[in-house]
Amino acid sequence: MKPSLFNLIFPESDNLYLVYNTLHGSIFEVDEQGKEAIQGKIAFNFLPSEYQELLTTNGVMIDDDLDEMKEVQVKYERFKYDKRNLLFTILNSYECNLDCPYCYEKKK
Repeated sequence: MKPSLFNLIFPESDNLYLVYNTLHGSIFEVDEQGKEAIQGKIAFNFLPSEYQELLTTNGVMIDDDLDEMKEVQVKYERFKYDKRNLLFTILNSYECNLDCPYCYEKKK
């Protein structure tokens, strides 16, 4: 088992951390040992089996041979051609200069 590329770990309080997997949308509270196992610093099999099962079924830990980037590509292609999804872009003002650093339109 290996940690997902899409794990984000945030300190919550003394010895507790929030682990968020951005690919699957799962979030967990773990202790220091759980954090180290998820980061690959200690062996994953040191965690209790019920924790191992939770982390694997929710995408925090994945099989060594799984290509997550391929999984993202498949999800993207599936979403792109799914006719059930409809997305809108709303322009709040005609004064927009399309020059915000996050703008996907980009100033011409």
